[in-house]
Amino acid sequence: MKVNILDSGIYEFIDLCQKENINSIDVEQLLKNESYNSMIQLMGQNWGIGLHESWKTIFMCAFNQNYDQKISNIQSMYVNHLKNAIHSLTNLKKLVSRIKSIIESNDFFTIVNQYAYTDKLETLNIHLLIFGPNAGGNQDIILDILFLEPLTDNEISRIIAHELHHIIRSKYEINYYSNHEEILQMAFWLESEGCANLCNYESSIKFYELYGYVKKDVMIQNLNNIKNSINQINDLIMNNYLGHDKHHELYNFLATDLLFHTLGYFMAKTIYEVSASTLKDTVGNPLKFINVYQNICKNKNIGYPLKDETINILNKTLSRNN
Repeated sequence: MKVNILDSGIYEFIDLCQKENINSIDVEQLLKNESYNSMIQLMGQNWGIGLHESWKTIFMCAFNQNYDQKISNIQSMYVNHLKNAIHSLTNLKKLVSRIKSIIESNDFFTIVNQYAYTDKLETLNIHLLIFGPNAGGNQDIILDILFLEPLTDNEISRIIAHELHHIIRSKYEINYYSNHEEILQMAFWLESEGCANLCNYESSIKFYELYGYVKKDVMIQNLNNIKNSINQINDLIMNNYLGHDKHHELYNFLATDLLFHTLGYFMAKTIYEVSASTLKDTVGNPLKFINVYQNICKNKNIGYPLKDETINILNKTLSRNN
């Protein structure tokens, strides 16, 4: 696999920060950079920000304190992150060198190879940027270097492995459709994030807590209380299937404290500890992932199986797109 590290965006950001007065034309020029454009197109909507104009607003707010524009809470988080970067310019070049060295070690590839087949990988682009407290994987890997700074080298490799897992998954993805959208979303979350979280569950907790996505120790508490969560999932799926879920209880339950990350991780770990190849065979196939987990729990008497009626609902309501 050939890895291309693209860092022109970070250096254009640093150069722009040296300018005394930054206007909308300057920001437009920055966002035209190949890496910034890729970030916006590949991950902007996934992160709940949006496309070009939304990102332009974020950068304008960060560069110009007199720029008067109403922004959302998540946009505000990204603005504050950019402001921190603007005041840390002397450190950014050192960070670029550090992260390049981590990438070149290929530790991230060794990690992801444990949890997914990597034979379809030929070329990987990794973009080093400053944009906000996040990282993403969708065709390319998008990394904010300041976001990664507090993490150890191993934790950074594991974050990259997580994002690469998402890219690998897309090459094996089986698409499903359903009239029960929240059940479909649940299945996707559990398999996609669950398998990827095998690469970095502990380091994910660290930055989720650091940036306020979850309160301290909540995800570990949820992991220790997973049996109760699975029991609740049974009832919530049944209610959704019967049309009694009028207030998105299933979705909200999974989204609260990022429970879908923890629940999916537990299921993936249960499969992996029985057979790595069996786990790899489920990547990209949410329904297979859940059924394999169920069979392992029941046949090996480990983990916490879902109710049979829950599994029947999932198999009945999720259909493959041919």
